[in-house]
Amino acid sequence: MEVPFGSRQDGSARTKPAVFSGLTLCLCAVAAAGCAATTALPWLGLPTPAGESDPRFSALAGALSTEPYGSSSLAPGTQKWGFLILFLSMFLAALSLAVVLKCAQNHWRGSPGTTGLLVVAAIGAAILVWIVMAERAVQIPFGDGTPLQGDVGSVFGMLMACLAAVSAAAGVFAAICPRPAVWIFCFVRSVFTNLGIGAVHRQG
Repeated sequence: MEVPFGSRQDGSARTKPAVFSGLTLCLCAVAAAGCAATTALPWLGLPTPAGESDPRFSALAGALSTEPYGSSSLAPGTQKWGFLILFLSMFLAALSLAVVLKCAQNHWRGSPGTTGLLVVAAIGAAILVWIVMAERAVQIPFGDGTPLQGDVGSVFGMLMACLAAVSAAAGVFAAICPRPAVWIFCFVRSVFTNLGIGAVHRQG
């Protein structure tokens, strides 16, 4: 006799997608926090013939709020845009952790409320990618020379934002399509288990 999905006997099937969502949201939280941390790195700079950048500005540098390097408006390449990246990253990290705690509170069983928070996290992560992409693509005119453009901080920020978006999307997928998520969860677990067994055999 087939057990309907969502019944008490099907608790393990409900638990695995929720655990998968929790793991992906943990990764999303770490990536979002990493994106927030990159705002302290050089995000904009003037390339030199030697391939380096001088001067270099973090996304939160006060020089980006005034001429000639920036402005007081909310636009890519300004200090306000840097704070927008910082605050959205911190919000996404906090929201992801809140979803993980809610999953744990529900004993790792999915619920409509958890799915709704997952969708909000995925939307926030997508917006973060767009905001970081706009900052990375900006080229601010600086006299008649080379424009002020993206530096190493924008590269790492873009990577962290994309990782957060992919993780959040995977969490939504696990919540909306639980059975494929169970298959993926079991496959990944078996791969890591086999790798661990293989490593033990090689050491022996």
